[in-house]
Amino acid sequence: MSVLPLYRQPSQFDSFRSGYPKFTALLALHPAFQNFRRFSRVRLRLLLVKQDEIVELESSLDQIDTQEKRALFLGCRRRDTNNERQELLSKMRISISEYDSMMKDYQHALHLPDANQRDVVSVQNWINGTGCIARAETAYLDRIDDLAGMARSHDGASHRTEIAVEKIASILGAFIRKRLQFLPEAMKPGRSDLTKDTNIFLMGRRLRFFVNVVTSAIVAAILLAPVVALFCIRSALGRLIM
Repeated sequence: MSVLPLYRQPSQFDSFRSGYPKFTALLALHPAFQNFRRFSRVRLRLLLVKQDEIVELESSLDQIDTQEKRALFLGCRRRDTNNERQELLSKMRISISEYDSMMKDYQHALHLPDANQRDVVSVQNWINGTGCIARAETAYLDRIDDLAGMARSHDGASHRTEIAVEKIASILGAFIRKRLQFLPEAMKPGRSDLTKDTNIFLMGRRLRFFVNVVTSAIVAAILLAPVVALFCIRSALGRLIM
């Protein structure tokens, strides 16, 4: 079950038909759900193949140049009428362009943040709970080592703190909703009212605000703790030990 803040307003999520229509609507609810494979091994294989193709073309060009009987053609491109060389250079131009594009794409994929396992598990739980997508077509989520996240990367310490606060807040929210039945539904904290799907837990605005406040307070306390400690210690020796 996902425990994530709402990122954007979904468009009638519950009205989408089961299958890819609803699956893509789920992914659109929050960027943390949007995790895809880098295909690192495949990209490297294709790069190696393309690289070797260029090596072969390069070798052929060297051979043509070596066997060229008219030295003028090697020193003046405009007068070079060797069709074999011209065709080979055209092939090399295309191959080099493809090779450069593949390298840039792979470099970009490498710099994408790694997928957060918690977010991947959330999507897997939804899939298992609904069974609306073929298992073979969601097996990519099992390759956590190759998954890249579309969401922005987070600071490790603050993100872990936020996750812990979210878990506590979601438990408290569920407890309050269950125990305080007399409260109007609009006043109860916890789930967002944007979907009735019980396999998804999107934080409501009030609970999200509470999580942000508590997380900020904890992070601020951690950062200020050494300063306060030094202020309270009057002796120079004590401050050196700190």
